[in-house]
Amino acid sequence: MSGERVWDITYNGTATAADIRQLAGKVTRTPYTLMSPVTRQAGTVMLSVHRRRHRAG
Repeated sequence: MSGERVWDITYNGTATAADIRQLAGKVTRTPYTLMSPVTRQAGTVMLSVHRRRHRAG
């Protein structure tokens, strides 16, 4: 079966308040999207995608 994409947006301490507000605006308009701080990541903002799988009975 097909599955939806689940987007995971993470940001570190170098992201500005404006960056975080802009990302939050996109997250609230995009289904299956998560956003969270990750202190020890290399990039200021990183995007990962995962596949949400469905199982039938």
